[in-house]
Amino acid sequence: MNKECPLCGEENAIAAVVCEDCGTPFAVDQPSGDDNAKTTQFIWKIRCPDGHEYDVEGEDSRIQVCELCEDEIDKYEIASCRPFRVSISKEMPNDERTPIPSVSVLILSEIKSGKQIRVVKNGIIGRLGDIEPEYFSQNMFVSEYHCKIISDNGEYKIERLPTGRNTTKINDIELSKGIRNIVRNGDYFTLADLMFEITLCSEEVRGESLQETRPSEHDAVSTRFIITCPKCGRVYEVTSIDTHVNECSDCDEYDKHEISKVGAAVKYAN
Repeated sequence: MNKECPLCGEENAIAAVVCEDCGTPFAVDQPSGDDNAKTTQFIWKIRCPDGHEYDVEGEDSRIQVCELCEDEIDKYEIASCRPFRVSISKEMPNDERTPIPSVSVLILSEIKSGKQIRVVKNGIIGRLGDIEPEYFSQNMFVSEYHCKIISDNGEYKIERLPTGRNTTKINDIELSKGIRNIVRNGDYFTLADLMFEITLCSEEVRGESLQETRPSEHDAVSTRFIITCPKCGRVYEVTSIDTHVNECSDCDEYDKHEISKVGAAVKYAN
């Protein structure tokens, strides 16, 4: 008995974990009726250019020397590597579960052009994908099947597919292939040479209207203003919505003035 890949239609062995033709991972069915549920948590790792991985405490951690690299020059290259996030599953008893707020719409707002893409169900982003293919089809930096967006138990996740060649980041953290990463309201998603701001919306019980999940006036919140460089993704905090940044210190001479074309955005923080 074989199973068919939902993306390319290729027949695979029943025990296959990924499609032998396109590399799409197959969903793994979890046993039902268990007294325990699995909750997703994250750990942080740093990987040196030679592939040696280390567990670290958080996104600001750094490692100066890779003890596993034999070359005296190569072992110091890990100092420029940033941590990345890896999801893990942990058993949680039923009585400790907390309800997850339902999110029904994910909106991708492209920083440079203002283009908005609404995602309401699982789909593939790519030149041959099923999410706005006419928008991505002309961008040769985007792979044919670049990444997958998954609606899972009230949350949205982004998974970089094995066929996704160029940059795929959430908040400047490069995504590992085959790992599902939870996205939050206000996150920045980089796809090849495109950068999007993520907005999550929830549908009301009667389904009449959509309400953006921003803080209410009763919440204790502060408002910040940020400008994101369209070239490198660096985020600058500014004093008001009318402020502009004339040049980006992280970009080269050719690109550093591109940020002057970008307006400030509102960033909410509790």
